[in-house]
Amino acid sequence: MEGTQFMRTTIAWMAVMLNLAILSSALQAQDAMTLADVDTALPAVTVAAKVNDTEIPAARLERAVTAILRQNRGAQPSDEQLQNLRKSLLDRLIGIELLYQKAKSTPYPGLTEDVQKQIDQTIESVGGEERLGQVLEANNVTLEQLRSEMTKDLVIRNYIDTQIRPSIQVTDEDVSAFYNDNLEQMAEPERVQARHILLRITPEMTEDEKAAVRTEMEAIKKQLDDGADFEALAKEHSVDITSAKKGGDLGYFTRGQMVPPFEEAAFSLPIGQVSDVVETQFGFHLVKVDDHKEARTVPLEEVREQIVSALENQKAADKTDALVADLKTIAKIEILDPDVKEFSARPSATETEPAESSEAPAE
Repeated sequence: MEGTQFMRTTIAWMAVMLNLAILSSALQAQDAMTLADVDTALPAVTVAAKVNDTEIPAARLERAVTAILRQNRGAQPSDEQLQNLRKSLLDRLIGIELLYQKAKSTPYPGLTEDVQKQIDQTIESVGGEERLGQVLEANNVTLEQLRSEMTKDLVIRNYIDTQIRPSIQVTDEDVSAFYNDNLEQMAEPERVQARHILLRITPEMTEDEKAAVRTEMEAIKKQLDDGADFEALAKEHSVDITSAKKGGDLGYFTRGQMVPPFEEAAFSLPIGQVSDVVETQFGFHLVKVDDHKEARTVPLEEVREQIVSALENQKAADKTDALVADLKTIAKIEILDPDVKEFSARPSATETEPAESSEAPAE
């Protein structure tokens, strides 16, 4: 199975998640979009919150909101959803600031160099300094502000890596429990790796024209039967340009991914053999199977390292969450954003609505 299908590797309070997500959203935009491009009002105040007298600029909160809305362009949040998003993001920014204040005294040799590496990588990824400057200007961010945010990200990451992760232990029992709890995700279906040569036919062709294409394909099959190289003939004759460049290679696929006649041929062929001419709505194919893997459950030992990494990250997230919660109890936090203050003051649904019956049938 693919490890990304089951691994929870996100550290909830790691600053890089939010700060660089905001930057990434801006950099990946097709146009140099400004805050006015998204339905968010300009902040009524210049400071969204204060954390131990350190200000969180309102513009930073607006950029966070804008980043999330850009990632969900097809969805139109209700007013309540938007206010809940603002509250959640401001809470995240407060947590990031608390972590930074806690982490900044931790030694970090090479911090300046690491920040510059991130700046250089960002410049390269967007196509040069001029392009980066355009995007930053469009989003009312200076290069020094970007450098400051990247510095905070790295300082917090360094703290987590040096002060939190070393205390984390993942036992064999933890790994086994995770594996057994996620057995369904460890299942790999039957799959084959195949190549093909395709000669196109279309509905507009006459029967004689189709017969001519089939004859051409049968001639190619004869060459293969006589020992010709499949990859070379695929590159020479196949009209499937993408796979032809790779010698006809289609990679691995499972049942249901290909049209039925092609699937039947691919899954019934012995490894290394070439099919007879197969007709589909796309044309005539010759299919060669390079590998055939039966359905299986991935053994624990094959995914042990991935599971250990996932559990270490989750434990780090839990410890970081707990640290932020503790820091909030002793911090001086002042919410200044009027929308967040008003939304936070409203009674929750559980306070205004009667509890639902616990006897409702499960889905």
